[in-house]
Amino acid sequence: MYIYSVLRELQLDRVYSLEEYIALELAEPNQKYEFIKGHIYTRSGGSIHHGIIISNTSFLIKEQLKQKKKDCTTLGSDVKLAIKENHTYLYPDITVICGPIEIDKNVKEAISNPGLIIEVLSKSTQDYDQSRKFRLYRSIPSITEYVMIDPYQVAVESFYQKGGGDWYIQTYESLEEELSLQSLDISIKLQEIYQKVLA
Repeated sequence: MYIYSVLRELQLDRVYSLEEYIALELAEPNQKYEFIKGHIYTRSGGSIHHGIIISNTSFLIKEQLKQKKKDCTTLGSDVKLAIKENHTYLYPDITVICGPIEIDKNVKEAISNPGLIIEVLSKSTQDYDQSRKFRLYRSIPSITEYVMIDPYQVAVESFYQKGGGDWYIQTYESLEEELSLQSLDISIKLQEIYQKVLA
């Protein structure tokens, strides 16, 4: 996730319509905005560590899926996610969809059926990603796994469903461990996730 201006809205106390949000993004194609229940937030560039972690993790997932010949698509932070139940549009760092991709009815460039979402934390948004954003993601019917990666220390949290609506958590704090992605039935080494980031 790019550094997310959680407290900086375009206009304080202003609720925007979805049509206004769409028009804003069309008018400023070089700037991305996220839309949460009528409020619009800007995004700015992330740190070098942040970018490397995203690149490493996305590559590792793609390679594992290719080896297992799984019909899954790995998408980056340029792809918008629609959360219809909450009238929200976000840009996750990494999204994986297995099977056909479903497009949102209101915003043609937004997908709506992720199975796995991965966010790389930033210092300014860590609390937000761990609380409110996770609640938003949990409301998506198709999602079964949410992973948060800290780019400044070896710390990964994976939340996943085994069925029945209950969520389970697995934490990783050593480069010797492997992150088990339950929703994809693959594992990737933390040492490779943090390659060129941590000495």
